[in-house]
This record gives sequence, structure tokens and C-alpha cells, in this order.
Amino acid sequence: MKKGNSKAIHYVCNNTFTAAVDEYVAKLKSLQKEQGIEKIKDVVLKPSDYIGEAIMKICNGLSHRPNFINYSYRDEFCFDGQLACIKALKNFNSEYGKAFGYFTQIAYRAFVNRINLEKKQQLIKYKVMFEFDVDDIVDDGVKNATAELSSDIINVYRSIAVSKMNEKDFDTTSKVDVHKIPEIETALTEHLL
Repeated sequence: MKKGNSKAIHYVCNNTFTAAVDEYVAKLKSLQKEQGIEKIKDVVLKPSDYIGEAIMKICNGLSHRPNFINYSYRDEFCFDGQLACIKALKNFNSEYGKAFGYFTQIAYRAFVNRINLEKKQQLIKYKVMFEFDVDDIVDDGVKNATAELSSDIINVYRSIAVSKMNEKDFDTTSKVDVHKIPEIETALTEHLL
């Protein structure tokens, strides 16, 4: 595949996109006045297909940048970025800049937030792995047959967990109550509820 073709896939014309978003915001403001709604965030208006497609292209293009491409949760990047951009549509003002830069920055921040959330979840996973006691879930018949193998597996898991936690400067001395691990809600789950 040629490089020129990949750029065409993610290409968004800045002037056309800015004009479309300006038109959308103008419609929102006119609906706000017509309906007598106090805040613009309470006005409901579906954005055009072009705006949605442009936001998708921006997020997908940004996810292919070298600082985001090797993460296993690149799809989550795109979903979080798209959701954040859709939420920020109502706040756009073309007096301060073009739409492409505005939404690229919003998507970038959403990507960084996703990385931070995933890192927190990894640390919790490593800590639970470190403190995991296989004796609680394996019955006595299986314990005797596979005691040596299971202890080797447990030691490997614990050594991986310790090395990962040491990389992150994580406190291995405190205990984690698995039942009290806080769920990290993303903007997407909040939106669905």
C-alpha cells in the first residue's frame, strides 16, 4: 500500500470540517433560543454524518501515531476519543482556532487518560497476582498430584508480578482486598448508564 493512500483514508479537510462544526453550533444556539433552554449542553441535536466521519478519521489517524500504535487497547483509544469529541462539539468556537486541531487535542487527551486508567488496572492486577493464594481454590486431591507444578507456576506468576510492581514503584507490603478493588468507570460506561 502506498503512503499516499493511507493519508487519504484519514484525511480531513480543515476548512470544510470547521465550517460544518460552526454550522452545527449555530443550529444548536438557534434551537436553544427557540426552546428557551438555559444551557447549550441541554440542547439535543444529532451532528451530521460528515462531522461523525471526520471525528472517526481524526481518532483513527491519531491512534496510528508512533506513541499510540503499540498499545493493545487501541480500539478503546478510538472509542474514548470519539466520545470525548462528540461531547465537546457544543463547546467549539472557531474564533479560537480550527476544528481539526481542537478535536485532535481532545482525542489526544482522551488517549492519555485511557493509558493512565489501564496502567492503574495493571498495577491492581499485578498486586492481586502477587497476593493470590492457590491453596484456597484447589482441592486436596489435585493439590497432592500437582503440588510441584502448581508451586512452580505460582512462583513464576509472583516473580512477574514483583518485577512489574517494582518497575512501577508499587508498594508490595500492603494487602489488597480483592472485593474492595474500585472499578474504574470510563466515560463510555457513564454514557451507557
